[in-house]
Amino acid sequence: TYDHRKEKTLEGKFDKFMDNSTMFYTKTTNKELYKYVNILEYIDDEYVITNKISDTNIAEMRNNGSDSHGLGNKRISISTYHARLVVNSATIMSEFILSVAQNSK
Repeated sequence: TYDHRKEKTLEGKFDKFMDNSTMFYTKTTNKELYKYVNILEYIDDEYVITNKISDTNIAEMRNNGSDSHGLGNKRISISTYHARLVVNSATIMSEFILSVAQNSK
């Protein structure tokens, strides 16, 4: 990704935003890089793992959707508060989905 924080002008920041948006769009629309699969499904009144996340799958996700390989000092760091936001948002959405499923019985 392109680091907007080093840009001094608003125009430079917009340019970096567009570069990041273009990269994100390319990654999410390239069918060879991005494939939706259900990892967990609700079948016969219980949750079942349908596509286990293997070590190979994790490596593919890191290679295709991450900045963790080959960037050296160009790596973009994530702030602790951003990481907490992502984890807590995922947790609350999961709890919500599970409670809706349980109340739908």
